[in-house]
Amino acid sequence: MIAIDRRSLQHFDWGLLGLVVLVLAIGFVNLFSTTQPAPPPAIGVASEFKTQLLALALGGAGWLAALAIDYRRLERAAPFLYLLALGLVGATVAFGVEIRGNKSWLALGPVTVQPAEFAKLGLVVMLARYFHRHPPTEMRRLIDLIVPAILLMAPVALIVLQRDTGVALLTFAIGATFFLFVALPWRVWAFLAALAVAGAAGAWQYGLKDYQRARVISFVKPGSGDSLGGDYQAIQSRIAVGSGGLTGQGWLAG
Repeated sequence: MIAIDRRSLQHFDWGLLGLVVLVLAIGFVNLFSTTQPAPPPAIGVASEFKTQLLALALGGAGWLAALAIDYRRLERAAPFLYLLALGLVGATVAFGVEIRGNKSWLALGPVTVQPAEFAKLGLVVMLARYFHRHPPTEMRRLIDLIVPAILLMAPVALIVLQRDTGVALLTFAIGATFFLFVALPWRVWAFLAALAVAGAAGAWQYGLKDYQRARVISFVKPGSGDSLGGDYQAIQSRIAVGSGGLTGQGWLAG
């Protein structure tokens, strides 16, 4: 039976929830303002705003479900969730819908989903289960990282095959945070750092495509690329700040 444990409510971080609600409120106010038809006073609810409300409702339902489920049950279900996520990502590589060069979406009847988002959840739960059973403070050899490294790289590699480099890097960064608590000697960390630098150099030279390099360069050095390509978002943000100043154009005038 699903029920919310009273102890969970007693130890709940209400301050963090308040910050989340504040950020959501600011985002929805800005979204409502910027999606209004011009000029005022014509006011309506844009489809983008309705979509975000639906996403918030689904996210809120998922949050309540996470509160209601005992985390120990989640630990037992971790292998199933992880393998299910891998299966969905793998199915996307084989049968996914290609949008703007990325094969990141999977059509399930009338609904289109992005399985890479489920892969993040499955990866976090699976790594949490592994490091709970193999405490990071007891890992002092490089060989101890082989299994968690495989668990991390499996979904990342599948997402790379979807040609979604940004999501693959984000998924890798999320999983890599677990490794920061491993008690390896500094020599091993230095070796891993050197290996990472060499791997990054090799990937830059032989693994990345031209458009991927252009996106990295435009991030490091904005304005150096194509104004209609990789630099488009950065240029538009500067135009928006220059046009509206510190306080913006005003309510319903964005």
